[in-house]
Amino acid sequence: MRVICTTVVRSPKQGAPYGYIYDIDWDALEIRKTLPIFAPKDALGLLRNPFTRFRGPAGLRLTCDAVYVAMGDRITKYDYSWNEVGQIVNPWFSELHELVVDEDGVWAASTGLDLAIKVDFSGKVIRCWSPRTYGPLKVIYGIQDQYPGSWPSGYGLGSFLAGAVLRRFGRLGSLPTRSGAPYHVLNVKPKTVVESWLWRIYRRFPALSADDFHLNSVYRFQDELYVTIFKWPWNEKACVIRIEPDLGIELGCPGLSMVHNGQIIDEERLIINDTGNQSVKLFERKTNRLIRDFPSTSIGIQGPVWLRGLKKLSDERVLVGVGANNSYGPVQTSRPPPTQIVELELSTGRVLKRLILTEDTTSSVHGLDAIEE
Repeated sequence: MRVICTTVVRSPKQGAPYGYIYDIDWDALEIRKTLPIFAPKDALGLLRNPFTRFRGPAGLRLTCDAVYVAMGDRITKYDYSWNEVGQIVNPWFSELHELVVDEDGVWAASTGLDLAIKVDFSGKVIRCWSPRTYGPLKVIYGIQDQYPGSWPSGYGLGSFLAGAVLRRFGRLGSLPTRSGAPYHVLNVKPKTVVESWLWRIYRRFPALSADDFHLNSVYRFQDELYVTIFKWPWNEKACVIRIEPDLGIELGCPGLSMVHNGQIIDEERLIINDTGNQSVKLFERKTNRLIRDFPSTSIGIQGPVWLRGLKKLSDERVLVGVGANNSYGPVQTSRPPPTQIVELELSTGRVLKRLILTEDTTSSVHGLDAIEE
C-alpha cells in the first residue's frame, strides 16, 4: 500500500521549507521520497490573495493518476513521479485544508473563509456552502444575522468602510440582507486586486468576532459529502454536517474540541480526531453515542499533540497522523512526541503499525491518504 502524507512546519526559519510531502511504502514501513515545500513567491507578495497565509502543504487526495495537494491559496497537482503537472486557483481559496476529488472537480475546505467550495479542474466555481447559511447551526452556536453595510457588534471600522466602498461601486449589491443568508454567501467575486483587498479586509475583521467558524475538513462516504466545523476562537461545539445530497447534522457534540478530520467508517459508525481532548473518537451515527475513545496516551503518544490526518483503510483499521503541539506552550514532556503515522485497530485499540517521519517537534502531519498499488 502506498501512503502519502503532508507535514506542516510551525514557524519555519527564513529560507527553510514550510513542510514536506512524504511518499511511503506502508507495507515495508519505508519512506520512498521526501519532498520539501517552499513558499511560492507570489504567496509571499500577497497580491494574489491578500489575506491567506501560506502555511505549507495541507490536505491531499490521491486519484489513480495524480496527487492533489492543498497549498494555501491553490491546489497543486503532481503525477506519481512527483512532477508538478498543474495548479487550480480561485479567489475564494484561503488557507485551504482538506480536499475531495470528484470526477467533475474538487471540493476544498477554504478554512480562511469558513467555506466549503467546489471548483472544476480549471478553477471555476461549481458550488459553495457556508455554515452561516444553515439555520440549525444558528441555534446551536447562537449566531446573529449580520450583513454588509451594517455596524453590528463585533465589526471593526476597517470592515465597515471596506464594505461601504464595495457597496458604493455595486460589488455588494446582490448580497442578501437579514431576510436571507448572512454575508458569507459568495456571489460576489472580486475582479481586481483592489477589490480583492477590500473584500478580504471586509471579511477578515468579522473573523475577530465571536461568530467565526473553523471549517477544515471535507470528506465523502458513497454519494454523501460531509464537512467538520467547530466554533472559533473557543474551539468548542464541533459538528459534522452532511451537505450532499441533502443538509443535516450528522454529529453535534458540545464536548468535542478542535476536531480536524472525520471519516465515515460504515453505515453505523464515524470516527474523528479530537485534538482539543487529545483523542480519537468512534461514534455511532444514528444516536451520536460514543462507542470507543482512543486517548493519545493509549496509542503510545505523550502530548500535547496535534491529531491531524485520518484515513480509513478498512472497516476495522484507520491511519492517524500525529505531531507535537507547541501551540499550548512548550511541550511538557522529557521527550516530545515525534511526527508520526499510526495504524489503529478499531475493535481493540491496538496500534498495528507505527512510522516515525521525523524527530522534528516543530512539524505535524496534516494531509493523509492511501492507495493500493
